[in-house]
Amino acid sequence: MSLPRRLLNWLGRPRSDRKSLTHAPVVERPDWWSRVSIHQTTLLKCPFEEELALLEQSGVPGIGLSHLKLQELSPADVVGELAGSPLQVSSLGVIGGFTGYNEYSYDDAVREGTQLIEMARAVRSPVVRVVSGPYAGHLRKHARRLLMMGLEDLLPVAQSAGVKLVLQPMAPVYREWTFLNSLDMAMSVLDEFRSSHVGLALGTYHLGREKNLLKRIESIGPLIGSVQVSDWVPTSSDADRRLPGEGRLPLVEILAAIESTGYQGWYELEVWSRDLWKQDPETLMGRYLQSLGTLVPVNAR
Repeated sequence: MSLPRRLLNWLGRPRSDRKSLTHAPVVERPDWWSRVSIHQTTLLKCPFEEELALLEQSGVPGIGLSHLKLQELSPADVVGELAGSPLQVSSLGVIGGFTGYNEYSYDDAVREGTQLIEMARAVRSPVVRVVSGPYAGHLRKHARRLLMMGLEDLLPVAQSAGVKLVLQPMAPVYREWTFLNSLDMAMSVLDEFRSSHVGLALGTYHLGREKNLLKRIESIGPLIGSVQVSDWVPTSSDADRRLPGEGRLPLVEILAAIESTGYQGWYELEVWSRDLWKQDPETLMGRYLQSLGTLVPVNAR
C-alpha cells in the first residue's frame, strides 16, 4: 500500500455532500499575500472542484496539492481543472516512504515519487515535499542510507522537471511518517547535498519549538524551499493543530526571520485539525483568512 494511500485511509476520504458556495469574508491583505497558499489538507473534507472555487472566491492566490486528495483523479483531470483557474500551485506531495512500510517497497517509493515529480512539472509546482518513512525495523544507519538513496535516485528527475525536493522533518508524534523528528536530523541529510534542487520544508508546527530556531533560521535560510504555517498547543493528538494566533508559537517572529533571509517562496496554511474539519468549508475559509491576517511580519508590511 503506497504512502499516500495509507495517509488517505488514516485521514478519511473527502465528502461531496456540500452546499453551494458563497463568497468568504474578505480581510485586509498583507503585502506578501501574493505568496499565501492554503494546503488541501486544511480543507480536507471539501471536494477538489469546490475547493478551487472557494479559494478563487476568497482571493487566495495559491493552493498546496496533496496527492492523498487527488488519487481518484487522473493527472490529466488535475491539470485540466487547474488550467482554467487563476490559482498557482505552491507545492505537491508527499513522496517518500523509502524505508518500506505495509508492503510498500523502496522501488514503489521511487516509482511513485517519479510520477508525482512529473505531475509537479505539469501543474508548475516549484517544490515536491519529501518524507523519509519510519525506521520500519531498520537500523538507524540503514534507514538513513535508504533516504539518501531515494533522494539521489529522484534528484535527476527533479532537475529535469525544474522542481525542488524539500525534505520535511516532523514532530515526534509523526514517527510513523518519518524518522526525521528534528531540524538537526534533517540538516544532517541536507548537508550532504549540494544541489539547488534539494532543500528544506519548514513546518512551523513541527519545528516551531526547536531551541534557538529564530537564530538558526539565518543560517538555514538558503535551504528553505517551502513553509507550512500552523500553530501549536500541548496535545497528544496528531491532528489537533491550531490556526495562527490560537496557539503558543511566535509565528510572527518566525515568519519575519524567514523573510529576512530573502525567502521568496510560498507560505502555506496547513492546519490538520479534526475539529476544524467538522465545520463547513465557508466557515473555515473565513476563519483561515482572519488568522492569516494576523501574520504580517514587521519587515514585510
